[in-house]
Amino acid sequence: MVFLFLIVFFLVGIPVFLNLLILNLISEIFKLSNVETQIYRFVTLIVIIIFSITLWTTFIGKRIEDSANESQQQNLAQAAKDIQELLAQLDETYPSDTTMDRMKIATEVITQIDNNKTKAERILSAIKSGGVAAVEQLLNHPASSFVITALEDWQKSK
Repeated sequence: MVFLFLIVFFLVGIPVFLNLLILNLISEIFKLSNVETQIYRFVTLIVIIIFSITLWTTFIGKRIEDSANESQQQNLAQAAKDIQELLAQLDETYPSDTTMDRMKIATEVITQIDNNKTKAERILSAIKSGGVAAVEQLLNHPASSFVITALEDWQKSK
């Protein structure tokens, strides 16, 4: 927060200081009246306020966006981890040597996801926010391409 204060100070405080110097020079050179000087100060203040608000909203918007992206990445990683764990469990009971075996594994993964409401909501949310392709990049299993196709169909049915 101190760092942010320093940034704002330098981006707003220094222009204010320079503006006051310029105002003094202009009023001396052009012999501005007090009213003209006050108008100039008022307009300058409005410009500085608008600049400050723009700076703050840009900074806050960027922080919110970064936070959302981080959250999305965590959700995708958790969804991929859940699916990877299911695949590891199914490896113990299902062979994955043939195409048919991999299709059976994919079907069982979807069935187990569908039967676990919490896991289903988490995976569906991650897929909606980041896409099935993002989850696919995090999976490492012979049946993963079949699981991804099954996930795409499953997502459409939800």
